[in-house]
Amino acid sequence: MADSQQWKRFTTPRNLHVGETLFKEGDPGREMFIVTSGQVMITKETPEGDPLVLGYRGAGEFIGEIALISDSPRTATVVAVKPTQMLVISHEEFWRRLRSDEDFRQVVMNTLIGRLLSA
Repeated sequence: MADSQQWKRFTTPRNLHVGETLFKEGDPGREMFIVTSGQVMITKETPEGDPLVLGYRGAGEFIGEIALISDSPRTATVVAVKPTQMLVISHEEFWRRLRSDEDFRQVVMNTLIGRLLSA
């Protein structure tokens, strides 16, 4: 992914402590996150109510873009498993960048394609 310095002009920083929940499955999706350091765990609740670990995201990876693209609630829960720093991009800025910034659009598309291929 591109250098995080490039993203700072249209994002705000956010820090998570170990065990802190970023968002829960079913929450409204108003922001996307770019992890700059640390690690988060992504889980989905099974029909029995147990958490199923879907994966982990670390530095340079996006979280939450699916809810923004599909205009739907969060599809999973995200919890910090290491102290984590991230950049937050609002729904409005995400769509502004997607429409106007070829590099941003390419990074988002590559991320989505990579996740589809690894599923």
